[in-house]
Amino acid sequence: MDTRSCPKCHESMPADAFRKGAKACVWCVFAEKSKRAAARYGDIVKRAKSRVSIGKDEFIAWYESMDDRCAYCGLTFFELKRLKIKRGGGYCVAWDIDRIVSSRPYEAGNLALSCFVCNMAKGDMLSAKEAQVIGLAVRAMWEARLAALGHT
Repeated sequence: MDTRSCPKCHESMPADAFRKGAKACVWCVFAEKSKRAAARYGDIVKRAKSRVSIGKDEFIAWYESMDDRCAYCGLTFFELKRLKIKRGGGYCVAWDIDRIVSSRPYEAGNLALSCFVCNMAKGDMLSAKEAQVIGLAVRAMWEARLAALGHT
């Protein structure tokens, strides 16, 4: 695998972790929560505009106020970077936004930061409390992967 050194974090990263023309890796580019929040808000509006009942500024303020971790398994942004998880066409650099009660819109009081595994497992079938139970197993999986990488 081709690698490049990121001039910002000084880590050796897969070459495809650098967007075209970007000097820093995607994790450094999206290290600021406000930048990740704005990007996620745009994703949600593009995908589900009719189910969005929160404005961009309120969403960004909410996102920035949250612990930078999955609400269900506790995976942190630092760990997410260590795992270098590819999903679709790129790396996971931001949290999915879970609607705690799936039948309700994206609105204040109904949002949770979630890793993509916990969000997919919860779907619209599990309650947030049930997702936390699943999150324990997901956490064990992440810890095993981090240990295999030498990051415990």
